[in-house]
Amino acid sequence: MRFGASYLWVDGQFDRAGQTFRIHGAWRPGEKGFRCDGKAYGRLSDHVGRFPAVMIAPIDINLIHEGGEQRRRLMDLTLSQEDPNYLEDLSRYNRLLRQKQAVLRGWQTTGRGDKHLLRVLTDQMHPLNLCISRRRRQWTAQMTTLFADNYRHISGGHEVPSLEYRPGWPLEAEQTASASTSEISAALGISNSHKDANLPQNEEGIVQPGINKTYNDDEAPEPIKMEQMLQQEKSSGRCLWGIHRDDLQFCLDGHPLRPHASQGQQKTYVISLKLAQAELIRQATGTQPILLLDDVFEKLDEQRVAALLDRVSAEPYHQILLTHTEQDRVRAMLSGNIDADYIAL
Repeated sequence: MRFGASYLWVDGQFDRAGQTFRIHGAWRPGEKGFRCDGKAYGRLSDHVGRFPAVMIAPIDINLIHEGGEQRRRLMDLTLSQEDPNYLEDLSRYNRLLRQKQAVLRGWQTTGRGDKHLLRVLTDQMHPLNLCISRRRRQWTAQMTTLFADNYRHISGGHEVPSLEYRPGWPLEAEQTASASTSEISAALGISNSHKDANLPQNEEGIVQPGINKTYNDDEAPEPIKMEQMLQQEKSSGRCLWGIHRDDLQFCLDGHPLRPHASQGQQKTYVISLKLAQAELIRQATGTQPILLLDDVFEKLDEQRVAALLDRVSAEPYHQILLTHTEQDRVRAMLSGNIDADYIAL
């Protein structure tokens, strides 16, 4: 986007399974939209995963150096392209989270609040917590094998990488991850008898603020564990438990990656993760993602660059887009590895 410009637009043509699609995207402050063959999407989420792509760029190092939001985004970008239902569950969870946080902030400010609404929102978030957490746990297990193999190939097998899913909710629930929903509910102190089908809701299925539900004593016991959790949340004014606090632990040879790994090792780790992300999407959708490599050779020695090119050239990617500031170096690196067309900008 040019400096001083008030908008941007981009057009692309995608060929998939013998069909050609024309995609148009436009952006201006406060407004963005996509069209496919001239028809606007009803929701932006309808476009996600339709033409899968994975980008590897220098900014990906933030996966290591920034907070858990960056690592959750990696999980969500992959799973959303694999499964539209995951994106729907995540969107609904985030809407409920925003509503619950608004209630908690009001409680902290005034010292009063609608405890029944708070409990209903918590109960509505519970099955989404379970579903999303299970998918992220499965994702981590699938990623571990693929990304470790990528890392060994690119690094020459000198280090052993590992990846661990760290849930942002009570350990008791995680210890019963293979149990039934009712058993996990009992571990959390959540009653599945709290049906919200008769509660006033909006079109997104979220309970409207200010609506109370009267619970019978035998229908909705108040376990000490859940009450303690909710009390802590009311005191802090924040939602302290849930998949919005999930994280990933990156390690190399059993040591945390950020303080112990070199820049080259960190870059190799991130690239290996993103290549595994592309492979998971291919396995789930049957479509090989477009691979975007933006200045990917920075901080890699020649041996690792050669191993990376060998890795991507061995995969049947339909298209790889690579950017670099030195055309002669790129030509030399790609010589004998990948047939390429060159565009100088």
